[in-house]
Amino acid sequence: MIKQRHHQEAFAEFQQAAALNRFSISARNNLALMHANRGRYDEALEVLQELIDLDVDDPRLWESVYRLHVMAGRDEDAQKLKSRLPDDGEIEDNRGLRLYEF
Repeated sequence: MIKQRHHQEAFAEFQQAAALNRFSISARNNLALMHANRGRYDEALEVLQELIDLDVDDPRLWESVYRLHVMAGRDEDAQKLKSRLPDDGEIEDNRGLRLYEF
C-alpha cells in the first residue's frame, strides 16, 4: 500500500513537471517511464511524442523512444530509429527506460 502511494505521488509529480515545462526531456521521459512500468507503452510513447512534434533533437529522446519500442516488442519500429541513436545506434542495455535527473 505504501509503495503504491509513493508510485502515485511520483506519477503525479512527473505529470506536473511535464505540464510546467513541455520541452523537458527529463520530465517527459520520467512520466513515460511510469507509464511503461505499468505496461502502458502507447501512453508512454504519447508522452514523448509532443517532444518529437516540437522537433526536439536530443539523443536521449530518441534512445527513450527506441527503448519503448523494444519493451513493447515493436522491433521493426525500433530498428527504424537506429540512425537517430548516439554511437551509430549502439545501446548496451535494452532492458528499459532510464530515470533522468532534473
